[in-house]
Amino acid sequence: MEERSTHLEESLNIKDKAISLFEYICELDKLKRKIITDVDGYPWYKFFTDLPDDPDNITVSYRDSTEERADTSSSILAVHKPKNPQMC
Repeated sequence: MEERSTHLEESLNIKDKAISLFEYICELDKLKRKIITDVDGYPWYKFFTDLPDDPDNITVSYRDSTEERADTSSSILAVHKPKNPQMC
């Protein structure tokens, strides 16, 4: 009987160690990763209104416009390389 209780204590001890290890990894990850809550804090960003007006090559699918389109793709932004690129 004593052997069975020792085995139970060891398995609980292993479970506690595993939980502690995952909590440690989680806290370590929080130290390494900076949480950005404002878009200005990102190293780069671009608003949809800043994209060039080129409906043949750039498609922005807003939630209300996706139902109207035949394309059922789940992408929000699709950019296609022009067949005849023009130099600036």
